[in-house]
Amino acid sequence: MRWRGMAAFLLGAVGALALSGCRPAPEDLVLEPVARLWEQVMPPLLPDTRCGLRFDVRPALGCITTVPLIDTRVTPDPAGRITATIEVPAELRASPLVLIPAVLAAKKRGLPVLPRHHITSPGARFTFDATDAALIGVGPLRLIVVAAPARATFPEWTTAPVEVADGSEMRVALAIHPDLLRAGAGPVYFRIVARAAGERAGEASARGSASSASGETVLLDELIEPDDATHGWIDRRISLDRLAGDRIQLIFSNRLATTDRLVPAARPAGSSERDAAPPPSAPEAVAFVSAPPPVSAPPAFSAPLWGAPRILAPRPRGPHRNIILVSLDTMRADLLGRHEQGRAVTPELDALVREGAVFLDAISAFTSTTASHMSLLTSTYPAQHEVTYPAQRLPRWIPTLTETLAQAGYATAAFTENAMITAEAGFARGFDVFVEDKRADGKITAGAIDDTLARGLRWIRANSRSPFFVFLHTYQVHYPFDPPADFAVFRAANDAAAAAAPAGAGQRAWPPSFGLYLGEMLYADARLGAFVRELKWRDLLDDSLLVITADHGEAFKEHGSLGHGDSTYEEQIRVPLLVVAPGQVPAGIRVTDQVSGIDVAPTILSLVEVAAPETHFGRSLLPLLTGNPSGDRPVRFAEAVQKPASAAQRRIYAARDGRHKWIFAAESSTPLEIYDLGADRAERQSLRDPSLVERGRSLWRQLNRLKIAAGARTEREIAAAAAREEAPSPDAATARKLAALGYLDPAGTAEPVAAASGASAAPAGTISTPQSR
Repeated sequence: MRWRGMAAFLLGAVGALALSGCRPAPEDLVLEPVARLWEQVMPPLLPDTRCGLRFDVRPALGCITTVPLIDTRVTPDPAGRITATIEVPAELRASPLVLIPAVLAAKKRGLPVLPRHHITSPGARFTFDATDAALIGVGPLRLIVVAAPARATFPEWTTAPVEVADGSEMRVALAIHPDLLRAGAGPVYFRIVARAAGERAGEASARGSASSASGETVLLDELIEPDDATHGWIDRRISLDRLAGDRIQLIFSNRLATTDRLVPAARPAGSSERDAAPPPSAPEAVAFVSAPPPVSAPPAFSAPLWGAPRILAPRPRGPHRNIILVSLDTMRADLLGRHEQGRAVTPELDALVREGAVFLDAISAFTSTTASHMSLLTSTYPAQHEVTYPAQRLPRWIPTLTETLAQAGYATAAFTENAMITAEAGFARGFDVFVEDKRADGKITAGAIDDTLARGLRWIRANSRSPFFVFLHTYQVHYPFDPPADFAVFRAANDAAAAAAPAGAGQRAWPPSFGLYLGEMLYADARLGAFVRELKWRDLLDDSLLVITADHGEAFKEHGSLGHGDSTYEEQIRVPLLVVAPGQVPAGIRVTDQVSGIDVAPTILSLVEVAAPETHFGRSLLPLLTGNPSGDRPVRFAEAVQKPASAAQRRIYAARDGRHKWIFAAESSTPLEIYDLGADRAERQSLRDPSLVERGRSLWRQLNRLKIAAGARTEREIAAAAAREEAPSPDAATARKLAALGYLDPAGTAEPVAAASGASAAPAGTISTPQSR
């Protein structure tokens, strides 16, 4: 009976395949992004055109180009009032504008977010005037004011022709730009029309797949009110089944809702709906159509945005595993698997180590967040990409891991914290969704791992039918160390040990903050463990590649300093690196070879069978994961910025071959220090062996050649792009966070960045901002 049943099952299966034309079953299909429409529109967008709403940055149509008006120092009067005279460039004087002001102060919290203001005729000069109680008693401030156009009509975008496969869908997000929303932007209609394109246009119309004889199909026609738009992007999924087999162009357009409701008193015969809006030269020739009733001051402008419009089509499931890359900012490698007073500090990560591979000698390329993560995502050294600070920008010639995966058909998203991994720097390149959790008040937060992982999980669930890449970055382990009470279990014992241990005692006396740091590690470990269990419960991990690492470690006075970013000693550069890929990476692998953060991107690409860009300087670690190491010992570099008490900042380099380590100042090839890590992992005894000194000099020259070659290529790129693109400055929210973190000097002596453009002066007007509530 069992064999007869099996035979019947097989015959039925063969018959089903014959009837279906041997199509893959639905569970064998994935929805793969096949057209990122923002890359195919006319007029074309500039590279990296993205808009952020509630810190959710997406490639978008309709992004507003802001123009800097002033960047200067002001001092509030005793009533908390600040004023500044602003000269308006000639090209903006006749255009309605929205003013977007911001005030910054070095390491000052609680500064107000000043209101946005709509001005209809700015003229050549006006006085900016703002009063806020929060400014009372505050010293010199940095005042920044930029202007955005207040438009009543909007551009229309048409895509290149796209073939629509059976089962395709469009995904797009709708929004009104928040800066103009706060200034009173009005409701907007969003409309997407599919137009038959090319040789098949007549055929499509004849088949009746379009809604009119012109071969056009309305896919979306939706009104978005300001109240609907206050919560950020509004995601929409649109089935393209009725267009299957067609070759189409997509047209994205908007119209202000108030002009849609105000229609001509008499419409000329034969006019189309597109002609229904009153001509700008004859505003008096309009009248309300019954309802709604007249309004006294209808909004005169808006700022509609189309976020990441793309088409997804069914594809057979290929070798492309899902990819989940997790960065636990500031987590040291030597504390992984550690026990304190009989309690494991990282029990969940310890369990994951048993399910995959762990690299026991992984180092970071830089000992601070921005530069290290850029190296992680580009497989280049900071000396090459030169993004060591959030407001710097990645050269266009260096592609990111995300861009490579997007081109290979991956849906992509990032969820990060605390404004050190910024869209402006280039981190958002390739991401469909890029969320920066940078709190608007500029406070230094203690991490938000629960929010970050929850956002990531929601996105994964919504995109689980697509091959996806998600990058999750949390500051949970970063200073200030303030774990939840249930996880601050190492503090009392640590404080007692620090107080009781005599100088030179065999057991090290850690600073009191070390116990709190361990508590943050314990908490981050617990939350990550819950996240991984959720992935397993949803059967998502079996088809995924999970990579867990950190950007740098943390010093606790091993070499005299607390924190990170100022040295290349082991406590700051050694990081965890775990790789879990069920069925692909053997479980329980422990790799002792030296590896680097620049090796992560090529390793991910090799595991999912995607070709790596020629710009990668790291190597794939796949041979080490499969037990086929090459036997070579590549040198890996690390960098930091050191600031001695009485000197300017200077760049510090380290070269490491797995056994020996050389530390240099950037300006000299002679090593400052040399260590034998095999015998002296704590780096207590610097060596002066002449052969090692000479070897160090050759390594310094090697890194310097990389830096020079990269700089020359970047200079060529800048010269070629100068006419079309400028390096951005950080947005106001990022600037407030950077100032709170101590990375900006908001009260510096910056001169105004925009001045009058030579036109004659006009009578000064005054723009006042009401007191913040």
